[in-house]
Amino acid sequence: MKRYPTLLSFLIAFSLYHAGEARPQDQLPFGTSSGTDGQKISVRLQDSFASLLPGEPLKVWVHLADKGDTTGAGYLAALEDARNRLTPRAQRRLMLRSDRTGGWEDVPVHGPYVERIADLGGRIIQVSRWINAVSVSADPEVIRLLSELPFVTGIDPVNSLRLPTPPEFLQIETKETTARFRPIRTTRLDYGPSYIQLNQMQVPALHELGLSGRGVLVALFDTGFNLDHGAFDSLRTRVEARRDFIQDHMGVVGSPSVTHGTQVLSVIGGFAPGHLVGPAFGASYLLASTEAVSFENEIEEDWWVAAMEWADSLGVDVISSSVGYLDWYTYEDMDGETALITRAANLAVDRGIVVVNAMGNEGESAYQKMTAPADGEQVISVGAVNAAGMRASLSSIGPTFDGRIKPDVMAMGERAYTVDAATIGDYIRVDGTSFATPLVAGVVALLLEAYPHWTPGKVQQVLRRTASQSASADTLYGYGIVHAVDALMTESRGVVHGFTAENGLGGVVLSWSTDLE
Repeated sequence: MKRYPTLLSFLIAFSLYHAGEARPQDQLPFGTSSGTDGQKISVRLQDSFASLLPGEPLKVWVHLADKGDTTGAGYLAALEDARNRLTPRAQRRLMLRSDRTGGWEDVPVHGPYVERIADLGGRIIQVSRWINAVSVSADPEVIRLLSELPFVTGIDPVNSLRLPTPPEFLQIETKETTARFRPIRTTRLDYGPSYIQLNQMQVPALHELGLSGRGVLVALFDTGFNLDHGAFDSLRTRVEARRDFIQDHMGVVGSPSVTHGTQVLSVIGGFAPGHLVGPAFGASYLLASTEAVSFENEIEEDWWVAAMEWADSLGVDVISSSVGYLDWYTYEDMDGETALITRAANLAVDRGIVVVNAMGNEGESAYQKMTAPADGEQVISVGAVNAAGMRASLSSIGPTFDGRIKPDVMAMGERAYTVDAATIGDYIRVDGTSFATPLVAGVVALLLEAYPHWTPGKVQQVLRRTASQSASADTLYGYGIVHAVDALMTESRGVVHGFTAENGLGGVVLSWSTDLE
């Protein structure tokens, strides 16, 4: 169900917002249009009222009409101030990979609106400048009072996130049983058992060229992260920031589960020669805890959006997210423009951030399709294959409800090799699109290291065009398994037939041949 009455009204508001010249009251990219007070409360939210006990609170998004400005000059001043607050890295990314220098989404939410919501009894949980909305805990009576406020355009329930890797898919093996997966060493790095998942995407060849993700900032949105494992010895100093959004916004006592997040981080950034090497072992990282597994593996939408805004403010280049929405949405909502998290992800892409997201593990369910935000047109959605390149049966499939091909690309997510998060030196194999996703995000980091000017759209286009079945894309495999070398060479003037890298007195000597020579 759409949260605005017509697509036209959304497009008008969104175009004004992108133009950077519209006054804030003219811009409603995430909210619903104004109407009667009853229309402001979404049907989903109204339906949930009947199942509540007296006085039981709900968590809702309260969408706002504007950011409090009433004059063009005032808005322009607020916009300039917001731009000046961006970090130098964020400003560079905006100039390099987008046609923007900041915009409406950078202007803070109008403080008096937030105060008025609190005065009426709404407990403020999270304030989002991107969405121009406030997540609030309130009972139905307070929600009805909030709907009468003239600056409120709509009220929706906060949705639930699903971790795409159920515990039953985890398969623990000893070092001895995984030894048969170790290939003969063919490169200067000893990848150990992780060679299979990297070589399938041609990553070792990029490493031989000296690429490791250096200078690229990657954010992971997941559960907690434990960096005690030996595979993180060289990574700890490159974690630029960490933040636990669950404790920040809910006052949760105690640490979140670290298993899933730690495994995902090891897949993309671990470095333990002879055991595990991640594709982007030289990148820098932001770690955001947004997944509260103690709440029946559910997370609430505002934590993910808050993490997105936080990472953007620090100048992130790539976001790798191994979570997805389903419980509050239907297949009809998987159209790339309905789910709030999908719209937030698309906005991040507009700001020059490459968003890589798991398709989900619904392939064996009656539903089968993707979870949001994997339906986003600009999101690089990742499905899972096994070592032989066959689709893992659990991997969600497309198309989107509006007929677009998803997933975008595939990577190894069946029996992927990761650290054992409960130890400081052991490794296990796990299943899920959660682990295919950081592999692809790692390739993205390598490509951005080589070509910092590539926009998110360019990255997505190149990955699709060079993947294993780009000429015959379908809704099971998308455009196929990522081919990193082919993606890297799209910037070349000729077709590269082969290359070598040899140590010399003056450094590494690279040799290659092309059709033009």
